[in-house]
Amino acid sequence: MSEGKMLIHNLMSKEVSINKLLLDPNNPRFSALKKKISTNKISDDVVQKKTLTDISKFGVDELKDSIQNIGFLPIDRIVVVKLEEKSDFYVVIEGNRRIASVKSLLQDINEGLEIDSQIVKSLEKINVLSIENMTYDNSSDYQLLIQGLRHISGVKSWKPYQQSRALVALVDQLNYSITDAAATLGMGRSTASWMKKAFYAFEEMRKDDEVELPRDDDEVISYFSYFVEILKDVNLRQYLGWDDSNNKFTNRIEILKLYKWLGLSEIQEGSTRQIPSALDIRKLYTVLSNNDAKRILESGGSINDAYSVFSVTPQLNTDYTRKLKDIYVELKNLPSTFVKHMSEEDKTFLKNIIEIVEEHLQ
Repeated sequence: MSEGKMLIHNLMSKEVSINKLLLDPNNPRFSALKKKISTNKISDDVVQKKTLTDISKFGVDELKDSIQNIGFLPIDRIVVVKLEEKSDFYVVIEGNRRIASVKSLLQDINEGLEIDSQIVKSLEKINVLSIENMTYDNSSDYQLLIQGLRHISGVKSWKPYQQSRALVALVDQLNYSITDAAATLGMGRSTASWMKKAFYAFEEMRKDDEVELPRDDDEVISYFSYFVEILKDVNLRQYLGWDDSNNKFTNRIEILKLYKWLGLSEIQEGSTRQIPSALDIRKLYTVLSNNDAKRILESGGSINDAYSVFSVTPQLNTDYTRKLKDIYVELKNLPSTFVKHMSEEDKTFLKNIIEIVEEHLQ
């Protein structure tokens, strides 16, 4: 039985006092790079207050306004799990923003805010779905499935880095194939493939001794988009020596140059990124393929300066539309006997064709 099907049988509806519901300080939305808070500290008042402050940055005020006017409506159920086996506290797995909104609103009420008594009553006890016979520590697989399904294919989407973490966890921790993980999270297989590669490349960059990371976590995560663009590009993957079996770049000389161009090494006061945005990565292979353009980038110029070498657009003499039609006809007319007995090498070529087509259609 799959994790998803087992999950259905482990969810039980119950009513829990708001005072017994704990915000999750390890929620992927706002703890992407932070050290994990141990289970025995989650119920600590200082940790809970800090978590409420952290999650308030993610649209809590708009939810508070709604709850203040119409009360707490359990249209989308809160999902919780017991903190520990003998504890009467529950940690919120899905619905942290909504519970944070309720807790914040109750604080306002304690400080003098006047609202309808029936609305106050709706905030005191919350109908939740509890993952039964489990605790916070031993339910991580289910937590991942619930959060991934909700925030990748569902509402209030996570940013790409959090999406990639969920994807990689399904593959590495739950032994999902990349195809099954992509289907579970509502991603296309090709997207999942380069998102997974980008995650590993980003984490490798974070551990590199030559890299100088910004102090702000959000700024660090912003670099993830660069690696998404790099790993989407087949030519750049080859140029930088991407090794699929070890999930890392092997061309050390060129990867260090890349870190410098991104502003992650040899940082000088007042300097700016030579590649200012992730979308500029789409120009990079073209620049690296031309000695004059590459020399501009390597001497400290911006990628836009380097790309200006190609300001005169060459005329395309080849009829590429005709070529695409020819490729289509050839693929469509492959003999059935060949298709049934394709070698692994043949299948790999077809998969590579699919990947390239999907990248061109982005």
